[in-house]
Amino acid sequence: MYNKRTVISFAVCVVIVIIVTLVLADQLSDRKTSLNLDSSKVLAHNQTNQCQGTALCITEKIRYIIDGDTIHLEDGHRVRISLTNTPEIYQNGYNEATQFTENLCPVGSVVLVDQDDMQPYDRFNRLLGKVTCGDKILNSELLYNAHANVLTQYCTTSEFAGEPWAIKYGC
Repeated sequence: MYNKRTVISFAVCVVIVIIVTLVLADQLSDRKTSLNLDSSKVLAHNQTNQCQGTALCITEKIRYIIDGDTIHLEDGHRVRISLTNTPEIYQNGYNEATQFTENLCPVGSVVLVDQDDMQPYDRFNRLLGKVTCGDKILNSELLYNAHANVLTQYCTTSEFAGEPWAIKYGC
């Protein structure tokens, strides 16, 4: 009914499908394990009450500083600090604000990011949050050192609007 070539081709296809399925299942299993480890890391930080609310609470190393109010973490998150705005590259004060962030939170240092429960991401899909470097809050330190201003249009949509630094500078 079937010639030998057809049967062999079918058998080879079945073997390939089985191998691909096993490889993908193994990768999925590894990914689930990795995600579970990451989730337990996040839960552990929430349980220590280092963060407010129920959104993400991340402890991670800084991969690089994008500018005064945006950092990139080792785990891939791009973090835009909530409520606080520093000058853009074409504006006066950009270099000073970026340098301030680099000094306070150097590349390779570990930061704690408390994601904003009320506005978790911005329109560029950056995680919004309060960033703590050592014992200093980057959001407030930029304000206290005149490298930033509060984005008052977001005071009604930010979990951090009631923080003393946010209130002092306009929320």
